[in-house]
Amino acid sequence: MLTQDQLRERKSGVGSSDVPAILGMLAFRDALGVWYDKVNPEITRDEATEQQQRGNDLEPVAIERYARLFPTLRVVRNEATTYRVNKIELATPDALCHEGEAADGLSHGLEAKTRRSYSVEDGWGEVGTDEVPVAVACQCHWCMHVLDLPRWDVALLVDGEDFKWYTLLRDAAIEAELVEAVTFFWYGHVKPKVPPTLNLKPCSRGLAGGLYPFLDDTIVPATHDDEPLVEELRECDGQAKRCAERAEEIKATLRLRIGMQGVGGIEGRLVDGTYYKVTAKKNKAGTVVLRLHFKEKGHA
Repeated sequence: MLTQDQLRERKSGVGSSDVPAILGMLAFRDALGVWYDKVNPEITRDEATEQQQRGNDLEPVAIERYARLFPTLRVVRNEATTYRVNKIELATPDALCHEGEAADGLSHGLEAKTRRSYSVEDGWGEVGTDEVPVAVACQCHWCMHVLDLPRWDVALLVDGEDFKWYTLLRDAAIEAELVEAVTFFWYGHVKPKVPPTLNLKPCSRGLAGGLYPFLDDTIVPATHDDEPLVEELRECDGQAKRCAERAEEIKATLRLRIGMQGVGGIEGRLVDGTYYKVTAKKNKAGTVVLRLHFKEKGHA
C-alpha cells in the first residue's frame, strides 16, 4: 500500500497510468478525473474494488511467471519507487529487468496486467509480439520515455493461470506525441486549474457536477465555446423527445401483436445477426410491460 508521501509525489506529476486516461483511452477514467486528482490538495486513498484488489494480489504472480520464463534475467519487482524526467513526467514501473547481477545491467522494464477471461479487452495479439491494447502500449511507451529504456515487456495473467507476454520497443514519434499531450494537459489545465470538460465520459460526469457545489443565481453571457454545446444539446433534446414518442408507438404495436397471438413473447435475429427476444408480462397494476433482451451475434 502506498504511503502518504508516495501518494503526494504521484499528485505532483503525470504517471504512466494517467497518460491513457488523459488521451481518452480508458472507460473508467478520463482527463477530468486525472485533473481533479492533481489539483485537489487532499491526499486520498480510494478503497479498492474486489476486482482491483484481486488484480493487485495477482500482479506479483504475473511477474514471477515472467521471471521463470526468462531465467537469465534478474527481474526485480518495484515496490513504490517513482522515477522522473522532470517536474511533471514520472513513472512507477511494476518491475525492472537486469541482465546479470550487476546493478548497471538494467535491460528493460515490465508492466504486469491481470484480467478475468470475460473481461479481456480487444487488442491482445500473439504472444511475444507488440500487439497489446492501445492504453497498455501508451503506458509502456511512457515508461520507456521516463526511464530512458529501449524496451518494455508486458506480463499478462488471465484468470490467475493463463500466462502471456509481449514486447514493445521504444518509438521516438510516439514518445513525442505523448510528451506534447501531457505538457499541454499540465500547463494548460493543471497549473492554471482549468478543467478539461469537453467530451466527458460517464466515469466523470458525476464529478463534473460536483466540482463547483456553491453556485449563486448570477447569469453571465455565454462564450463562443458554450454556444455550439448549447446548440448540440437542443438538438439532442429534440431527438430524445422524438425517439421517446416513437418508442412508445413501437411498444404499443408490439404489445398488440403479441397479445393477438396469445403468447408470452417473440424472438428472432436482426439483420446483423443479433439475437433478440421481446416478452410481455403484466405488472402488479395489471399493465402489460415489454422487456427486450439482446445477445451478441453467434449466441442463441
